[in-house]
Amino acid sequence: LLKARHVLRFTRWDAWPDVWGELGQWFPLRGLLVWDKGSPGMGDLDHWGPSYELIASAGHGIITGPRDSSILRFAGVPPNGREHPTAKPVPLLSYLIDKLGATKVLDPFMGSGSTLVAAKALGSKAIGIEIEERYCEIAAKRCAQEVLAL
Repeated sequence: LLKARHVLRFTRWDAWPDVWGELGQWFPLRGLLVWDKGSPGMGDLDHWGPSYELIASAGHGIITGPRDSSILRFAGVPPNGREHPTAKPVPLLSYLIDKLGATKVLDPFMGSGSTLVAAKALGSKAIGIEIEERYCEIAAKRCAQEVLAL
């Protein structure tokens, strides 16, 4: 039922084949982006620390502007700045939304609302869905409209 020009799905190395298969049932697969976080994240402490996350790309849409590399270098959210365990940095999400020319954004796993914050800053409409109420409250506070004193 979802009619989207672009679909992006963040995933781990061990889950990407399933994600790829699921997306491919509904959308044409376009490629795989690699988010280079710059430093290791969560994972097996007795093995190399993953400093990247995969982003499956699907849909019929085209990107805006020049053709960029599929390696996206954006620092991750520092542990002391996270309001959600898998928080994504707003600059990365802003880049993706802008690059896709998205005027409407759906984030069905919004966590603490970073995608919504990025969309709002770009003037895009956004809907976020989150199963845990505490994260919905955090996202709502992050997206609250500012009141200007006159």
